[in-house]
Amino acid sequence: MALNSMALLMSLLSSALLFGLQAGACLSLAPAPHAAPYAPRAFTLQSGSVPGRDRPDEVSKLASKLKSQAAAERREAAEQLGYLEDARAVGPLLEVLKDKDADVRAACVDALGFIGDKRAVEPLIALLKDDVAFVRGAAARVLGQLADASAVEPLLISLRDTQASVRSASAFGLGSLRDERALSELVRALKDESPDVRAAASTALGNL
Repeated sequence: MALNSMALLMSLLSSALLFGLQAGACLSLAPAPHAAPYAPRAFTLQSGSVPGRDRPDEVSKLASKLKSQAAAERREAAEQLGYLEDARAVGPLLEVLKDKDADVRAACVDALGFIGDKRAVEPLIALLKDDVAFVRGAAARVLGQLADASAVEPLLISLRDTQASVRSASAFGLGSLRDERALSELVRALKDESPDVRAAASTALGNL
């Protein structure tokens, strides 16, 4: 009887072991819960795509907003056109440089700086005489970015603007242009009453 009981127990153990091995094999073949392939979200950009340039109508939509009755909407449209860096936006932005709202004019100036089209040079030179100091300063800074030598003389005049912020921006603009015609005026600006202007003149001289 003892031998029969022992044989029965061994048989049960063997069956349990075999069942466990088979179950483990099945589990190992089942995919792990996190093994599903990664799927990018719908708004993920395709490789090589550029916001705005892949949607030809984006510039025209934003350009139409430049004519909005709300100054905040015009300003935001100008900023977004700058981020697109699309030359098609230059014309609409140039038209808005005469906007009655100074913030909108300054936003257009910055947008033109992002785009970097030299069609903006002459209009920005004219804007150095704007009634609002921060608009004049923005124009002076962006004229330096556009790297057109025709802006040197106008910026030399702006270097004597009544507002220190404009003089400082003019010094930075001249430093970006790296034209030796600015040397003597920048040296003079080292004695400006404003520390910001003196610092800008010093940096500009280092760039000549």
